[in-house]
Amino acid sequence: MPSPSQQVRVVHLPPAALDALALGDLEAANAASPVPLSPICLDPGWRQIWAVRSEQVAKTPDDAAWVTAVVVDERTGVVVGQAGFHGPPDERGMVEVGYEVDPALRRRGYARAVLEALVRRAAAEPAVTVVRASISPDNVASNALTRSFGFTQVGEQWDEEDGLEILFELDPRAWVAQAVWEARLAAAWASLDDIADDDPTGEEAFRARIDAIVAERTVPDGVAAFERACAFDSTGRSDRAVPLYREALAAGLAGLRRRRAVIQLASSLRNLHRSDEALALLLAEKDNGSDGLDDAVAAFLALALVDVGREREAVRVALMALAPHLPRYQRSLARYAQALVEPT
Repeated sequence: MPSPSQQVRVVHLPPAALDALALGDLEAANAASPVPLSPICLDPGWRQIWAVRSEQVAKTPDDAAWVTAVVVDERTGVVVGQAGFHGPPDERGMVEVGYEVDPALRRRGYARAVLEALVRRAAAEPAVTVVRASISPDNVASNALTRSFGFTQVGEQWDEEDGLEILFELDPRAWVAQAVWEARLAAAWASLDDIADDDPTGEEAFRARIDAIVAERTVPDGVAAFERACAFDSTGRSDRAVPLYREALAAGLAGLRRRRAVIQLASSLRNLHRSDEALALLLAEKDNGSDGLDDAVAAFLALALVDVGREREAVRVALMALAPHLPRYQRSLARYAQALVEPT
């Protein structure tokens, strides 16, 4: 689980501020708010939410500590979104999250930071046992974020306003425990930078440290095998890494680690002069979904193509990966890349 790149605080508003926002009166809302509110708070969609929460809190005052709040960037003090729960936990201890980031500030890590803040809040509440998220199938970004957090799809529902929604659930305390474990693992990996390339004793100690941490996992999800493979790979032992990557993938490794395993397995196979196997893996992975590692898949695919003597295809793959990062030349570069492999 990647750490959030932003630091945020979820600030619940008093009823007077909710009432004023529902009416579109930003001045009155600011007079009652514990933090400065910005014009984004009067976005029509947000005002609709404030109206619902204002009415809800008026009927059930205790809900004020749970319902939609403003999200503040800790470093700037600016409101960057709104987030909270639909209400307090129900009879099974379930709370449902809802959040939205200012459209002008999306793709900067705020959504991940907000979701983490909500999950941690839920984990700290003894009455909460389950966190739920209901997301439209068309909301690709939210679906990907939810799955990356470890939420499990549990069903579907039809919402009268939003239509079909996919239901995801998560045990918040298990998530926090996993986050603590991941932090310890990240610290162990950071220690690799302190080991010299020609220090086999240090490398062996590093691998032993990784082994000790991953040995704590009791779930046969392939994560332990993957981390051991990475440890061998990062210390020059591709031969030991390859079977562990395969073991991890066979065990059902999921999420970001699964794609990393494919990329790194292919890289290790190249190091062992088995480029044909690496190429087959990467060609299959290229069409297996899309995420932030697409460019990495393309880069290693290009290297494997060069290994097997298909240099023009390698250049095409590299240029196609580069094209989206050059908006002014995207179309022309894509055409030139395609021309490299078209018959003359």
